[in-house]
Amino acid sequence: MAKLAIICEGKTERNFVEQILAPYFLNFGLNVDPVEIGIENIQHGGNVSFVRIMKDCEILLQDYEYVTTLMDFYRIGKDWRGINEIDDSMSSDEKARMVEQYALKDAKEMLGTVDVERRLIFNVLMHEFEGLLFSDPEAIVRVTRAGKAVGELKDIANAFLTPEDIDNGRNTAPSKRLASCKANYGKVVHGARIAGEIGLESIRNKCPHFNSWMVRLEGLCK
Repeated sequence: MAKLAIICEGKTERNFVEQILAPYFLNFGLNVDPVEIGIENIQHGGNVSFVRIMKDCEILLQDYEYVTTLMDFYRIGKDWRGINEIDDSMSSDEKARMVEQYALKDAKEMLGTVDVERRLIFNVLMHEFEGLLFSDPEAIVRVTRAGKAVGELKDIANAFLTPEDIDNGRNTAPSKRLASCKANYGKVVHGARIAGEIGLESIRNKCPHFNSWMVRLEGLCK
């Protein structure tokens, strides 16, 4: 069975991997372990700089056949070279792919002796983990018991082509919108539970970039 490490931005993403993704990928012969950013530090999570991610990748590639990332576009550091190549005319998917492609190029230079092209898969969530949850606003309020917020949450979801298009403004990112709607959302407590309530199939149907990452991971053991 192949081993895959998923570098997670924080505890919310780690819970999502442990509770939702790891059991799913066992069916594909893939043993998945979530690892919070900052392996060598006492304080894990946060500070999503490219240099910090690459240190983790270098360590993890010694023990895992594959390494991938699960981090928010909203939080990545300015040292990710692809950020400077993005313009407003790009779709959310194009923005994510730009960041991922530049990251892979830079990783090849930094980890020249490792088969980076095959073993390292950069993945950026658009625009943050909470965007995935807008795949089903009703599932959000079923878990958080904030039924009065469902109308506003539906209006937000319907205003965008996909949940991944909900933007990354300081006050308009998905997590900020959940707060403004008084959805009673707690990241660590509710994130993975809501994703489980929605179901991977529904999230994948609504979130094309996330789905393309899932397809890539499913194909690792073929």
